[in-house]
Amino acid sequence: MSGKKLKTIGLAALAVMMSGCFKTRIVFDVSRDAAVDGSVSLLMSEKMLTMDGSTVEEALEKMKEEYASLNQDGKIETVREGEGEDAYAGVKVSGMPIQQEYYTIVKEGNTITMSVPLSNVQNEIADETGAQGQQLSPDVLRQLGAEATLTVNMPGKATSNIGTVTDKTVVVDLFDTDADGTLIVSCKVGPSAWTIMAIIVCAAIALSIAGFIISRRKNSV
Repeated sequence: MSGKKLKTIGLAALAVMMSGCFKTRIVFDVSRDAAVDGSVSLLMSEKMLTMDGSTVEEALEKMKEEYASLNQDGKIETVREGEGEDAYAGVKVSGMPIQQEYYTIVKEGNTITMSVPLSNVQNEIADETGAQGQQLSPDVLRQLGAEATLTVNMPGKATSNIGTVTDKTVVVDLFDTDADGTLIVSCKVGPSAWTIMAIIVCAAIALSIAGFIISRRKNSV
């Protein structure tokens, strides 16, 4: 995401790629002032994590150390989901700026528009997981059961040309054949909470002054 691009996707994924037992999740969080922050998560099947005899906790600690060495400026945490046959575990890296090659964003008036060239994100996943070297297309990875999603959280009700929109959130399946071209997400934002508060305070002061003036005029009549 920063110095080493989306380096969070990488080291362990190559070992499990052919089994399709990995999930990659990229999240872009857009603020009201059009600033962008994000996180990247890599989860693997707990069965794969423990194949060498390690416990899930031991495997996660190793992953955390490996990714911490690659992302010294980010926050590294372990994540787990599901249970039984569908139990997955991995790491999440957050709190790092996203390189400009992955998006452009513009705020005009009260409208925010974000553009994401999906091929850049898909190529990075393929490169860092080794899929590109193994000549594994997104379609093949999907058939194997692997997952990769890009989620964009907007500060207002979102519209998008690709993916699934739910209120302020857009989710794109990066292994879907429809995930092609440039993702364009936009929303409208109203005044911030601080602006609204300032307006209320100013209005209250103005009403108080007006009331005081009117009261004095009545008393002087």
